[in-house]
Amino acid sequence: ALLSSAFVTWESNKRSRAQGKGVLRKTVVRWRDKLMCAAFEMWRESFVKQRRVRSVGSRIILRWMQRCMSVAFEGWRCRTADLLRRKRLGAKLVARWRNSGLTKGLEGWKHGSAR
Repeated sequence: ALLSSAFVTWESNKRSRAQGKGVLRKTVVRWRDKLMCAAFEMWRESFVKQRRVRSVGSRIILRWMQRCMSVAFEGWRCRTADLLRRKRLGAKLVARWRNSGLTKGLEGWKHGSAR
């Protein structure tokens, strides 16, 4: 009877210890999963933030590049327009110089025929 009672007590202790280990194991697994989940969530937020920063940064750089191209194109357009204007003025000036002799002759003819 004493041996039987000791065996029952041992078995009861073993069962309660096993239950305690099971509860402890589940608790540890739950904590570990929470930590893993938190770490993954932090990584995901960091990834989303990096992707947004990269996207915004590339848009800013693209805008700067377009602005630089626009400034360069506008400068080229102004210089080209000025060059074309000067060519037209030069052509008019040369035409006037060439025709100045004709103009003087016509003026002389008008003046002479008016007398």
